[in-house]
Amino acid sequence: ARVKSAMDFVRPDSNFQFADIYDYVRVDEKWFHATKVKAQMYLLPSEIPPHRSTQSKRCITKVIFLWDQLTVRDIIELLFCQGIKAAWKKVAEALGRNIHLVQDVWREYLETQTITASTPSANLTVHITTVPHTKQVVEMVQTFVRERRATRTRTTAADVMVYLNEVCVLDFNTDDKRQWWSTLRSVQRFLKAQGYKRGSRKESSTYHLSKANAETRDAYVRRMNAIIDTTYPPHVVYTDESYIHHHYKSHHQSLYDPNDTQSTATKEKHKGRRYCFVAAMLDSPTMESKIMALDIFTGGKSKAKEPKDYHGIFDTDYYVAWFKRLLDEMEASGIANAWIVLDNAKYHKSLPKSTPTSGCRKSVLVDACKAFDIKTTGNECKSELWGLLSTYIKANIKPMIVDMAERRGHSVVFTPPHHSDLQPIETVWAIVKGEVGRQYDDMTKFPEVKVRLEAAFANLKPDSIKGCVRSVQEKLKLLHEHLAQVDALESESSAASGNSSE
Repeated sequence: ARVKSAMDFVRPDSNFQFADIYDYVRVDEKWFHATKVKAQMYLLPSEIPPHRSTQSKRCITKVIFLWDQLTVRDIIELLFCQGIKAAWKKVAEALGRNIHLVQDVWREYLETQTITASTPSANLTVHITTVPHTKQVVEMVQTFVRERRATRTRTTAADVMVYLNEVCVLDFNTDDKRQWWSTLRSVQRFLKAQGYKRGSRKESSTYHLSKANAETRDAYVRRMNAIIDTTYPPHVVYTDESYIHHHYKSHHQSLYDPNDTQSTATKEKHKGRRYCFVAAMLDSPTMESKIMALDIFTGGKSKAKEPKDYHGIFDTDYYVAWFKRLLDEMEASGIANAWIVLDNAKYHKSLPKSTPTSGCRKSVLVDACKAFDIKTTGNECKSELWGLLSTYIKANIKPMIVDMAERRGHSVVFTPPHHSDLQPIETVWAIVKGEVGRQYDDMTKFPEVKVRLEAAFANLKPDSIKGCVRSVQEKLKLLHEHLAQVDALESESSAASGNSSE
């Protein structure tokens, strides 16, 4: 009804009809306040202006108004009636178009009776891009960047451009600098459109596992998951080493007033000397969880004599002696056939001192080959002799602590590299060190740190230790399920590829 009323207003003719090209109209919509006087002209003759409250906008009248414009035919007829011969120029000026464009449009209509729609002048159409914005190309670039980031390799738009050229997504002459820079700008626009950013991503870092480390992880998860699922699980003893500094504090929950300008914190002191400690943690189905064989000591007589890495404080002789103490304490507690879990520190895997090394003389390596009954011709070089010996040592000679544990009836399991989250004793260290750090102030003396550390270990409850173990066991179960799903998917894909090849 509104459109018909508008048409009658524009063209009062009773039988108004639209021609193909000669007449056209524009339709638009706009919201008007119903209380305005100007809105009356957009209403139907019998329509009452609706009431609009100030609290709601739902009753605003939606008005459709329509008008026609001068067409090419109207202007041409008007100009010819006035005796103007150069009508095309006047038409172009009236429409604001190029004279050649007006001539081409009119010629096309006379020949074909149709008009081809032209591309709008605004940037509203999809343009052909140098880098295709297809799903496949987007995934290829994402995988390329992800793999380089996993190996900590610097990646720029130029690297992406070279990669796309290698996989035949782009085709340009690398020797032509003009083409090279033009393609690079196109790749930069593509990366910007996909949301890529420069710099480091604000997230927790992860390790890119090598194939050997991934296999070690899978074997550890499978072995430990079998212990968790068994009806009668064995005793499990987790061991590890750590340290705490003199001025270690845990004040991240301490209060402060951000509006108090007079409250200023003093400059933090240097970390100072440190106490190193080593201990074992028992998880048993029949006994209470507890800390065993705790040993706390300083890393040197002074700060200057301490090694930078606290692992340097521990050596093979110390750890073997401590491990013997642990085995004695386990035997005194009636712990038999236990699984001892520890990380891959160098002194954990020390071989007997009589084991030859690559730095030994050639004559020593020859004697070792004879002692181990390794056949040689006598003409081998030192590197060849060591290759034979290293293979034999890896297969037959066990680390000292592994041999000590097996003689007592226990088994040793090494955690996979870069997976400290699978070692529950790490969580216990955090609990103990947090307890010590919360008691720190500027008046804390170095000997007081040891007293507080011993008290923190003594205050550990069996339920707290058990909770740390259960948390890690849940992670192991989830990781085991994930690995099983990955194996199933790989099996299905292999079967599918085999069927397709047949």
